Amino acid sequence: MLFELARVLRYPRLQKFYGLTEDLVYSYVAFLRKSSGIVTLNPVLAASIRDVM
Repeated sequence: MLFELARVLRYPRLQKFYGLTEDLVYSYVAFLRKSSGIVTLNPVLAASIRDVM
């Protein structure tokens, strides 16, 4: 997800609108990487579906 976020933040339109520089994008993604954790999903978890059809 962080790679996708970095890619999207590098869109010229977003960079121009928000004044994003390459250094700012890099710093923000590095901050998120440092402050986040990996969540392991339980593949056995069963969730009921209300609308089958």
